Amino acid sequence: MKVSYDAEVDIPTIVFRLEKMKESEEVLPGVVVDFDDDDRITAFENMDASRFTDLPGVNVTVSQLTHAK
Repeated sequence: MKVSYDAEVDIPTIVFRLEKMKESEEVLPGVVVDFDDDDRITAFENMDASRFTDLPGVNVTVSQLTHAK
């Protein structure tokens, strides 16, 4: 899993797998989920995230994302 935050556009992203994304779907206003060819979730994004959380106060542990074998 890889967690990142782009402060310029106020979007945190959680990447679950490195598979090629087939499509994205806005499942709730501002909440985008990316899917691969097998309809598995590959990533999650929250648009305009500072409206929903205090991002400077979020404590995240990030680990390296690698392909599953």
